[in-house]
Amino acid sequence: MILWVSVSLMMLLIVVMIRHQHQVFSQKKFKYTLYSLRDRVRYLKASGQIANVDPWVFSYFDETLSKSIGESYYLTAYSLLGLLVRHSDSDSLDQFQQQLETSVGDNEPIMALRQEYADALMEYIDGQHHITFRYIMKPIILGIVGVAKFKQMFSRTLIYPESSVSQKYQAMGFAS
Repeated sequence: MILWVSVSLMMLLIVVMIRHQHQVFSQKKFKYTLYSLRDRVRYLKASGQIANVDPWVFSYFDETLSKSIGESYYLTAYSLLGLLVRHSDSDSLDQFQQQLETSVGDNEPIMALRQEYADALMEYIDGQHHITFRYIMKPIILGIVGVAKFKQMFSRTLIYPESSVSQKYQAMGFAS
């Protein structure tokens, strides 16, 4: 009996250590992906590839990616679900998102960047909550809101006040 308990505790300790290492790796990978995306935004600005978008769009994406890098610990499956619920009926965020999309227009590099951010965030959340997110939360959310809203949930983290600098830009009058 004592041997069985000892072996069980050792196995549990090994599983906890592996999970922790996986989460640390996932967080570092997400941060470096965000660094890469932020560097790409800066390169696009320097090379003139986003010259046809409003000037504030560069600053917005640069500052939002910087904030996401610094506060990536806050982005979890549970916090994103809370943000989705908290801001589901936010007219000011909808208005800001519309203004942002209008300002970006059909600029392919920025649209690709937004998609890469959403994909990186989904991969990060999956890495942080592998079993919970993949097998419990994701099927429930997909069943309730559908695929389009599910993808929108991840792309909207670029405008939620808790994970972006949207309040600063709304106060500056870009969402009016």
